[in-house]
Amino acid sequence: MKILDVILSLNPLAGGPQHTVRAMSQIWRSMGHQVDILTLDAPDAPYLEPGLVKHAFGRLGSPIRRPGLSAAFDRYGYAPGAARKMAEIVQDYDMVLVHGLWNYSTLLARRVMVGSGVPYCVFPHGMLDPWHREKYPLKDIVKRIEWPFIEGALLGGASGGLFTTQAEIDLADGSYLPYRIHPVLVGYGCQGPVQDAQVSLAALHDSFPALRGRKFLLFLSRIHPKKGCDTLLRAFAQCLPDLGDVDLVMAGPDQVGWSKELKDLAATLGIANRVHWVGMITGEVKWGAYHAADAFVLPSHGENFGIVVAEAMACGTPVIISDRVNLCDTVIEHKAGLVGPHDLASTVSLLRQFARMSPGERAAMSHAATDCYHTHYELDAAARRVVDILADIAKTAKAPGPHHPVAA
Repeated sequence: MKILDVILSLNPLAGGPQHTVRAMSQIWRSMGHQVDILTLDAPDAPYLEPGLVKHAFGRLGSPIRRPGLSAAFDRYGYAPGAARKMAEIVQDYDMVLVHGLWNYSTLLARRVMVGSGVPYCVFPHGMLDPWHREKYPLKDIVKRIEWPFIEGALLGGASGGLFTTQAEIDLADGSYLPYRIHPVLVGYGCQGPVQDAQVSLAALHDSFPALRGRKFLLFLSRIHPKKGCDTLLRAFAQCLPDLGDVDLVMAGPDQVGWSKELKDLAATLGIANRVHWVGMITGEVKWGAYHAADAFVLPSHGENFGIVVAEAMACGTPVIISDRVNLCDTVIEHKAGLVGPHDLASTVSLLRQFARMSPGERAAMSHAATDCYHTHYELDAAARRVVDILADIAKTAKAPGPHHPVAA
């Protein structure tokens, strides 16, 4: 099968969807499928490895800085001429897979794919979660205005909207009107560790010697209000008497400039010397952090899946997460961690509950976490499941109408 993956950017700092595109495209290629990636990155963007992207039609990640209004267009991903270029190539593919919403790649896909006669699916990646509407009401007004013409039209014409969990489907249902989406539950997965744990631990301690010999809880995700970072800091401060000689590691990129405020909060709470801010970590350093942590903690206000949770479980690390992380039901089923509401009181309660667990109880939870990952979230199995679903959709999809050329 010939698949075209469409995504705004493959910048690693973007998190989420770009990891899916990179990992699954490699597996699909190893299975014999032709998988090409279209992004709105600049062809010379420093994070695009040779051979990774066939179609780079934009200017994101360019070393050239554009001041003023042009910078705002760049953040949206605006790429002059991209629609014409995409329209010239889509007929070569059996399936087009669009990742994400609310950016220029969505508008690009709507202009080109609706009425093209080429089957396509849309992977919202949690971007219809109600948290966004509640947290940013002014942005939501703009989204409601544009929905019928861009995102809603794109999803309405798609052969399927791909969702990772039933909870994500339920949360998205009716989020914007008119809501015409054919939901397809595809599940999800992630790559587990490749190297032996000792290799990863050595990489962690070489990069961050202060963590050598220290017990710690790990937060690894974007430093963003959605992730509940402030809730975690406040809960950690309240639970120090229960946790004892345990630190907190805060790892991840700061896309919104929130770290300074959070570090000030840690100082105010009297825990600055117990919190390690390590920034974005990747590769063996990341896996070393998962292996070394007593538990992984994510009191997020909303996650369509929670790939970092699955990564932690792949390392046998118990997880402490909110019930807004949509794979939480599976965590509960396997007894792979602790789950509760995303407020401060509940996060405090979960941390105290973990602190009271015996070594035997923690070991059992660690084994359960590993079992949960291998049963549900191994990447190869997930990738094969998704591509089989796409192949079935491509075979049965009826062309919505004749192809109409798209203007530049």
